[in-house]
Amino acid sequence: MYAPTLWISLAGLALVSPTSATLLSQKPASSWKNASDQARAFVAQLNTTEKIGIATGGYRRDGLACVGTIGKVERLGFQGICFSDGPSGYAKSDGVSIFSSGLTAAATWDKRLICEHEHAVVIGEEFRAKGAHVCLGPSCGPMGRSVLGWRNWGLISLASLCMRPCLETQRTQTTEEDGTVINALSSNIDERTLHEMYLWPFVDAVKAGTASVMCSYNRVNQTYSCANHHLLSILKDELAFPGYVVSDWYATHGTASFANTGLDLEMPGPVRADYGASYFGNYLLDPVNDDNVTKGRLNEMVERVLTLYFFLHQHEDFPALDPASATALSVNQFGYNTTQFAIKPVPARDVREYQRNTALENENDIGVFGNGAPYPAIGSVYFGYENASISYEVGTLDQGGGSGIVRNNELIAPLDANQERVRKQGGWVQVLLEHKDIIDGKFRSIYPIPGVCLVFLKAFAAEGRDRESPDLDWNTTKVVESVASLCSNTVVIVNGPGIVLMPWADNENVTAILSAQYPGEEIGNSIVDVLWSEAEPASRLPYTIPRNTDDYSEPIFNLTEPSNNPDEWSVDYTEGQFIDYRHFDAMDI
Repeated sequence: MYAPTLWISLAGLALVSPTSATLLSQKPASSWKNASDQARAFVAQLNTTEKIGIATGGYRRDGLACVGTIGKVERLGFQGICFSDGPSGYAKSDGVSIFSSGLTAAATWDKRLICEHEHAVVIGEEFRAKGAHVCLGPSCGPMGRSVLGWRNWGLISLASLCMRPCLETQRTQTTEEDGTVINALSSNIDERTLHEMYLWPFVDAVKAGTASVMCSYNRVNQTYSCANHHLLSILKDELAFPGYVVSDWYATHGTASFANTGLDLEMPGPVRADYGASYFGNYLLDPVNDDNVTKGRLNEMVERVLTLYFFLHQHEDFPALDPASATALSVNQFGYNTTQFAIKPVPARDVREYQRNTALENENDIGVFGNGAPYPAIGSVYFGYENASISYEVGTLDQGGGSGIVRNNELIAPLDANQERVRKQGGWVQVLLEHKDIIDGKFRSIYPIPGVCLVFLKAFAAEGRDRESPDLDWNTTKVVESVASLCSNTVVIVNGPGIVLMPWADNENVTAILSAQYPGEEIGNSIVDVLWSEAEPASRLPYTIPRNTDDYSEPIFNLTEPSNNPDEWSVDYTEGQFIDYRHFDAMDI
C-alpha cells in the first residue's frame, strides 16, 4: 500500500430519524399470517382481468408521478401502488434529500448507523411522505467483479439488513456485473461461486425481511434472470422468500414462461407502442384461460404482491401522491429548488483523538484546487456519458447517474463548506479550479503558498454503461502533480464510484487521501468535518485500490464485432471466488 500517505474513506452521513427501523423478519408470525389472509380474501373478490392488472405494471397513475404503478380497483376501494426510484433518495422530485450512495454507506461497516438512520428509516419516511409505496432500492449487487462495473458505486450489502417504512425492493438479481450490453449478456457461473459469493447479499436481505426482489436484464447461464427457474427457485424455495419478484423495467421477454418460472409482477407494463408492448397485461389472459398459466399461479402472483401491502398497512391512511413529482420529471433533474425536507446530518461517531488524521486542524490559510470543489452548473443532468464533456467538468459529484438520480434541493459544495469554515477562524481561502490553468502552472494568483492545499478530484459513473477507464476524470494526475510541486502539504479528496487509479499516491507532498465516494447532498459539510477533526472518518475501504489496471483480474465485457451467436455474448466467471482482495491474496499482489 502507499506507505507515506494517510488514507481515509468517508462514512455515509448519519441522519436524524424519529422512527426506529422495523425488521420484517422480527414481526410475529401471526402478523404475516393476518396480512396473507387479507391478501387471499381480497384476491378472491377479483376477476381474472383485475388480477392480471395487479400483476402488470404501468405509468398511468396520477400522471407521471410514479416510475411504475399498479392500477386501482375502484369497486373494492384499492387505490393502487406507486413505485419510485431510487437507492439514494426519492428521485425526480422536489423537496427531497440526497443520501449517500450504497457504497459510501457500506463503507461504514456499521449496521446500527445504516439500520437506525439513513437507509433504514429516513429514506423510507421521505418516500412515504411523497405517497410512494415502494422504493426501488437498495442495490444488493454487484460484488465489484470488474473495476469498471457500472453499478459498483451503488452496492450496499450491509443496508439489506434493514426494513424501511415503505416497501423496499432489492434492485437487481445476482451476477449483474456488466452494464454496457446488459440486455444481451449472459453471466455464466458455477454453483459454488453463485452460492458462496453472489447470493449472500440476497440471503441477508431475505433474512432481514425485504419486500421484493427485482430480477435483472442479463441472462444467467444463458437464461434471462426473470425467467430463470434455477435462480428463482433458489430465492423462493431454498431461501423461503415470501415476497414478490418484480422485473426491472423492460426486462421481461415472454409471457407464460416468465410467469410460470416465478416472475410475479411485470414492469412497467403497457406504456407506449414505441417503448415495446407489455408481455403480461392482455397477453397473459389467453395463457390463463387456456390453463398454460394456472389460476392458482395467477392468484399466487397477486397474493405475493398484496401481502406486503397489507402487512405494512398501506391500505390505511396512506399519504396522497405529491403532484410535484410529475412536474419534476419533465424538467432538469439537477439544480436549486425549494426545501421541503431539511434532514440534517449528525456525526456518525463521537469525535476521537487520533494522530495524523487531518492536515487542517490549526490551518487558517488553505488553497482549494480542482473542478470537483464548486457547486455544479445549474441544469446539469446526471444521466449518460455522451454529455460528460459538457455537463460535468465543473462541479462536485454528490451522486452517480442513472434512472435513480435525485434532484438536488440543498447541495452543500466542498468549496462553500471550506470557505465558511475558514472564515469562522478568521482565515482565508485561495481558489484555483480550472484544470488547464493548474496543469499549466498558472499559480501567480496563489500567494502566499497555502499551508495546506486541498485538491478535489472526481470520476463519474452511471447506469447503463460501464466505465471506460479506472482513471479519474479531467487529466487529474497532472493536476495533482502540479499542485504538489507548489505545496508540500497536499491533501487529495476523491469523489467517485469507488475504485480509481491513483498514480500520484506515492508523491512525497501528497500527505493524505480522502476517498469520499458519492456522499450525497451534505458532501461539503461531511468532508470539512473530517478534515478539521470534528468527526472521525468512521469507515474503511470496502474494496482494494490497485496500483494499475492489470492488478484487477477481470476486464469488462467487450465484443467488438457483430454476432448473432448468443454464446459470444457471454462472460464466464472462471475466476470463481477470487475477486477483489481474494484475487490480490491469491496472486500475492
